[in-house]
Amino acid sequence: MEILSSLVQSIGERITNVLVTTLKGEVVYLVHYEETFRNIQEELDDLEDKGKRVQERVDIARNNAEDIEEDVWRWLTKVHGVKEEVNAFLEGKHDVYTSCFRLRRPDFGSRRRLGREAKKKIELIIRVIEDGDFDAISHCAPIEDIGLPSVADYENFGSRQHVFNEIIEALRDDAIKVVGTCGMPGVGKSKMVGKIGEHVMKEMLLHEVMMAVVSANEDVKKIQANLAVRLGLNLSGEETESGRADLLEKRLRNGRKHLVILDDVWNKLQLRSIIGFDVKEDFKGCKILSTSRSQAVLHANECQRPFLIELLKKEEAWDLFKKTLNCVGNLDILPLMEKVCEECGCLPLVIRAVGAALKDKDKSAWEDALECFRNSAPQNISGVYRKMYPLLKLSYDQLEPDEAKSCLLICSLFGEDADISIDDLLRHAKAMGFLEHVRTLEQARNRVLSLVDTLRTSCLLLKGTEDNSVKMYDVIRGVAVSIASEDKKHAFVVKDGVLEWPDIDDTYRATKVMSIRSENFGKIPDKLDCPDLHTLLFECSSSGELKVPNTFFSRLEKLRVLNLSGISTMSLQWVPNLANLLTQGVRET
Repeated sequence: MEILSSLVQSIGERITNVLVTTLKGEVVYLVHYEETFRNIQEELDDLEDKGKRVQERVDIARNNAEDIEEDVWRWLTKVHGVKEEVNAFLEGKHDVYTSCFRLRRPDFGSRRRLGREAKKKIELIIRVIEDGDFDAISHCAPIEDIGLPSVADYENFGSRQHVFNEIIEALRDDAIKVVGTCGMPGVGKSKMVGKIGEHVMKEMLLHEVMMAVVSANEDVKKIQANLAVRLGLNLSGEETESGRADLLEKRLRNGRKHLVILDDVWNKLQLRSIIGFDVKEDFKGCKILSTSRSQAVLHANECQRPFLIELLKKEEAWDLFKKTLNCVGNLDILPLMEKVCEECGCLPLVIRAVGAALKDKDKSAWEDALECFRNSAPQNISGVYRKMYPLLKLSYDQLEPDEAKSCLLICSLFGEDADISIDDLLRHAKAMGFLEHVRTLEQARNRVLSLVDTLRTSCLLLKGTEDNSVKMYDVIRGVAVSIASEDKKHAFVVKDGVLEWPDIDDTYRATKVMSIRSENFGKIPDKLDCPDLHTLLFECSSSGELKVPNTFFSRLEKLRVLNLSGISTMSLQWVPNLANLLTQGVRET
């Protein structure tokens, strides 16, 4: 009996403990009901604040063209869902009263239920807040186009393989930070560094490769913009040179290893003003690979390992010439082909251009070409152009139809290394009058595209970096400018980097097309005495606004294309025939 009594007592105590514990929990839900709901609202506010902070970081990363991590997107989606879920739950908080004898009293059953659910919601919110502590929000998006020149037709010449290999080894060496290549224009410097950049990425020697063309008219803003695009960095909100340099420095100091390729360098560069630091500082994350026509320029830029890219060996030049012709030729013209190839000076650019011009031509064309090479007097072009002028002039003379020649000359109006849009070519072609036989705009555009294709297959133009655009080799542009200035039919005047207006003489008065670029133009004449002028491009990049006299345009009755940059527009009302201009581009400073 005592055993039974003890057993009953033990069971009773256990039941009592369970009931007390359960009732205690239920009482807690009832007593702390309002406090629990205050806590859930506070935690919900914390979650919303955390979500806003993460979203701000996401927006900044997306503006810099970075890819957002997948777990960040999932977390933001979860935050949105939890907020909706908890807000819907809170709306039921007020429905905890029942009516009795027309009096409202608390519904304790609903309070207990809501209290239990509120505690679970608080635990859920806290977990989500903790999950939002991200070390990294985003990562740099993979860049498909890193700005390197096309290397599809890169030739692995045996005489240059050791240079290629030595440059790669120099880039592997942590002690070497500045590497350079030099050589004649047209020798293949840009293609080699482009191939090196491709190799570096493929072999993962460095994490990122980017390239910018410097050119003689060094434009720091353009260089910075090109590098930023390759890095996925947005510089559009920063107007100052130093500000852009600071942003580039921060991006390049992100713990990854970078190769910056600077093509066509003419002078000593102030790298600190471009990318925010000097790579020869104690910083292992960045290397510079540059190209220049001058070894002295490489030394001025503290190049630790300069490499000379020499002319091709004769047998290499001959192999490239035959490959460009896509045939070995018949025995009758084989000796002529060999002699013409010799006149190309072992320059890959010239070999490709001349080979494309003579491809599928008969014996008389080859004989005429050889005679042209041997008898052409040196033109008034300094340095290497003396040798290249007659060579590239041949490519020009062989162009068919004649409109292709005019199209090439039009391209020379644009600045060095400019992206030339098809639309701009179309306007200028219309102004020059060789689209008169087409009836629709679509036909005119197709005609220009056909001419551009002719020039590209003749190795005289390159595909541009922008869609529907082309570029021009600077050596070919120099020859084209000389041709256009001597040809009375076209009568071009193209001047880059001038400080004053060209002298007026009879040749000047006969000008039909004029392109003038200046960084700091002091004064322009009161009147432009060129009655036959139909195209005028005038760009002044100085900080001050250059005003045009009211009488400046008074004699330009035939003007059809006008493009002004950095010029006051106050005087445009004095332009004769203003309403009939085909295009009018005006950008004030």
